[in-house]
Amino acid sequence: PLRLVARLESMRVVVATLFRTLPKLPQFGVVFLGFQVLFAIVFMQMFGGRLGYCLDPAYATGAWQPYELMSDRVVPGYVSSTGRNDYDECMALPKYNLTRFDSLGERLTDKEDWAETYRLFTEFPQWTNPSFGNFDNLGTAMLLLFEVAALEGWPDVMFAVMGADAAQKYVSPYWLTTKQADGKLLTPNGEEEHDTLPWLTAFLFVLWIVLGCFVLLNMVIGVVLDSFNRMQQENEGLAMMTDAQSDWVKAQKEIIAKRPLKKPSPPRQAWRLPYFRLVCSDAFDLVVMAVIVVNTIFMMVDIYEPNSPSTLQSLWRLGFISNCVFFGLYSLEMLLKWMGLGLRQYFKDAWNVFDFSLVIITAVDIAFASMQTELPIPGGVLRVVRLLRVVRVLRLLKRAKQLQTIIATVRVSMPGLRNIGLLMCLLMYIFAIFFTQLYWATNYTPGNFGQTTCTAPNASAAAAEPCDTSFDNKASGAPVAFNADVREALPQNLPCSYFRQVNGEVCAADEAPYYFSSADSNWGESLNRHANFQSLSIAFLTLFRCATGESFNLIMHDLFPPDWGDNMLRCCPTCGPVVDYEGGEPVVLSSCGAGWGASTGVLETLLAVSLFFLYYVLLGYVILNGLFIGVIVDNFTNIGSDNSDVTLRDIEAFRTVWLRYDEKGSFVVSSQNLLAILQQLPQPLGVGDRTRSRADLLALLAELNIPDHGGYIHFNETLTALSQRAFCERLNHERLAPRQE
Repeated sequence: PLRLVARLESMRVVVATLFRTLPKLPQFGVVFLGFQVLFAIVFMQMFGGRLGYCLDPAYATGAWQPYELMSDRVVPGYVSSTGRNDYDECMALPKYNLTRFDSLGERLTDKEDWAETYRLFTEFPQWTNPSFGNFDNLGTAMLLLFEVAALEGWPDVMFAVMGADAAQKYVSPYWLTTKQADGKLLTPNGEEEHDTLPWLTAFLFVLWIVLGCFVLLNMVIGVVLDSFNRMQQENEGLAMMTDAQSDWVKAQKEIIAKRPLKKPSPPRQAWRLPYFRLVCSDAFDLVVMAVIVVNTIFMMVDIYEPNSPSTLQSLWRLGFISNCVFFGLYSLEMLLKWMGLGLRQYFKDAWNVFDFSLVIITAVDIAFASMQTELPIPGGVLRVVRLLRVVRVLRLLKRAKQLQTIIATVRVSMPGLRNIGLLMCLLMYIFAIFFTQLYWATNYTPGNFGQTTCTAPNASAAAAEPCDTSFDNKASGAPVAFNADVREALPQNLPCSYFRQVNGEVCAADEAPYYFSSADSNWGESLNRHANFQSLSIAFLTLFRCATGESFNLIMHDLFPPDWGDNMLRCCPTCGPVVDYEGGEPVVLSSCGAGWGASTGVLETLLAVSLFFLYYVLLGYVILNGLFIGVIVDNFTNIGSDNSDVTLRDIEAFRTVWLRYDEKGSFVVSSQNLLAILQQLPQPLGVGDRTRSRADLLALLAELNIPDHGGYIHFNETLTALSQRAFCERLNHERLAPRQE
């Protein structure tokens, strides 16, 4: 797909900037890596082995750690008299097996190779680390520090580490210490001892965030912006110029592109002249602006509250009546402009076309709201039509002179942002293909794709029972399209499933099959039905979310092998989809990570980390935070910077003054008006408030040397001469300043 770049001229500059930036990143990567290794060693020495907990799904109500499945039966702390820690307590608890089924409906504990393959997925309690990571070795410590530097969930990590025991390893983190509990921590006899270093921990986290994020990672953005600015200067021929010379060239380009303003022509009919003067007056525009503001305020009073039907009815009537009143006012404005300007001049103005469209939309809205019969269009279309009324507030921008610079910056930036957006979509498409190919079956539950039979022939469920094809919203599942070629067991057809219990089946608590999420689903907290890689479309949306930095690390952790955190509760080696049949037996994929098997756990972790690291740095830092910001900052510097000798506001002021003498926008005015134009123009283009004698003004006219074309001067020539004078004054000042010193 990258070959498309060669066919799009507009994207070549963006791609060239990207490739010019990448070679400079390794040198900053080495610096970041050095500090990361240093801090990783510090955190590993202080908190290594101190973040683990006892994973006990059947006895976990969140008493000690509300965000993890931490056992209620293990009290956080260390017993000094016996030397027993939380790990010892966890391993001393009696083992039990969760009731879990694979995609064929077979109980995992009934598998012949249960001890070698499936023990990890059913036998509990187990000692594990939290899902966000740990500091047990250099690799995991560096990974967790990178995520903290990326500001992803760092408060939760910091607060958890602040509860780590200060003296003993293999003690679960907990916020309450022995001293805070008056010597009796959590047990009547006060056997458990627990002490923390919360303020030192917080200081280390804040120090790493300031250094790792605000300094080191943001240097990547600085490199991208520097490369972008250098390429812009080279492409525009400004690389060998000084700042003043560059500003002059950019101002000349802006001046050449400018055109004089025009005033509407008055009508020939005498009876239309009063209307023309009315709609062209500033007072009329101010009244219309006030009406728009009041209309917007009325649109803000909508309230959606199910317990106040009478209030809602009153507000609905008020909104409907106010909508009709404002529709009448906008229609009156449109008719007045039609009579004063005429239809041809009215529709030549883009703002008038915008007003006309809103009037038509409001008329359609009122007509449909007044109809008591069934509407001929879908309700969603009507809601969109009503929402378009809010766009009226954009008319305020027409008179918002202070916002003209920002509006112009956005307008000029759109082509560049479009090119960067296309490149971003192209890269997201490539990464979406990779992630979909590797992780499409992760955390799979039979029925996710809507292609499954009711019960597999060898399922533990009663195969003689008829298939339950009904769909109940209480199960929170998806409708299933049955296919005789695919033999998977739906969770709702397993004995004592959530679906069956909701529909009246009585079961003991330990008989229900275990699923991590409610309603019989293996989805997790991060990799779930809203964010996954089961299809290209949802993968594309998930990757866009990751590019913005929203919980990308949590999704990455869910793609790790089953021994990471509590991942084993959401997958198993035969819990993926059935993809083929060999010798009449179904071939079932693993639903754990990339599905490569238990012996490749380290490789799977490195694969997921490498893909997410490359994607996040490339899309998140280089493109979103680098190129996007570079385009906007560059355009704002060229258009709205106050450091330039001639800004956009100065040029607009010249156009406004020129309009007083050239109402038709003919580009020429009488040369006799040049002196008046200079006196009305503010500095730096004009003389503004400066008091000058007539002799000085005549000398200024001679200095400008504006060509006279038979008693007329040209718009572009006049603006060019005035801007050149402003830049020359600055250059002369800079040249004389060192001599005076």
